[in-house]
Amino acid sequence: MKPRLTVILPAMLGPTATRAALEAWSRLRSGDSLEVLATVPGRFMPAGPEALNLAPWVRFVNIGSMNLQEARSIAAREILGEYVFFAEDHCLPDEGWAEAMLRDIADGWDVINATFRPGNRGNLGSLGAFLLGYGEWMVPIAAGRIRISCGHNMCVRTDLLKRLCADDFGRLEDGIQLAWKIRASGARIHLCSEACMRHFDSNTWRKCAAEFTHLGLACGVWRTAHWPRLARWAYPLALPAIAALHFKRAVAQYLRAGRECGIPREALLASACWALIWATSEAAGSFGTARQASDWIARAEIKPASLAMVEVSDAWEKRTGFRDLQRNRSAVRG
Repeated sequence: MKPRLTVILPAMLGPTATRAALEAWSRLRSGDSLEVLATVPGRFMPAGPEALNLAPWVRFVNIGSMNLQEARSIAAREILGEYVFFAEDHCLPDEGWAEAMLRDIADGWDVINATFRPGNRGNLGSLGAFLLGYGEWMVPIAAGRIRISCGHNMCVRTDLLKRLCADDFGRLEDGIQLAWKIRASGARIHLCSEACMRHFDSNTWRKCAAEFTHLGLACGVWRTAHWPRLARWAYPLALPAIAALHFKRAVAQYLRAGRECGIPREALLASACWALIWATSEAAGSFGTARQASDWIARAEIKPASLAMVEVSDAWEKRTGFRDLQRNRSAVRG
């Protein structure tokens, strides 16, 4: 039976390093409606999913020595589902995720966005990073139509994806670029409040700083790709405004749902640091190349959640009762 949804999961450091994500996707109950394509470099390629005791709907795709962006393109050629979900190795679906997502797929939306909560709880730097990166879709939040999807962990109708990337479907844009293109296309984007995921950021300040540096550099390349050289030289002048806009977004989302999501207000201090690093790097990245951007975004994105991180997160949610509370507050489908 042809699956309705294909999940592309990068396993760029191999299945062992990505075990937490693979197991989370393998635990979902979806019948024959879901397939997971894990992109694995040739040197890490195992005998098969059965060697790791994973579900039969998980398949490994040998990407040789390709980079992250090229890996997604290779997997995209093997999509069987009506919709494709671009997953991250550090973002894990909750029980019930597949059923909720498949219900919204049946409603025919162009794009369906998941909702998120932070997986790291003991580090202000990680929580500040979460506010800046995923605060806009942070629980609690009501289901309904939204104006923009996040760059990753979104579900896109396959025919829409092929139409948007018709120029070169063999080389998909990074998720951020794709989200910009989806917004410009006028596609109907729905937020599925019941399809919640835990997003794990790096658990040290040094690693978070490096990730926002690489993210900013890549965004600088993409945002100014068609700007004249003089405008690129002037871009650093806008640095304070860019940093302020990033930070304003984090503050707005904290005020909306931060306390209910269990995030202390002190995390905003970290958000301010990351906003400044992001903006500074974005200005510097305006002089970079597309190839450099691919390398930079890979450094920011490849950070698989470990089994130990998940265990600590599970213990926190069990101790505080947060997960049960979040289930009770889950909004009715729009």
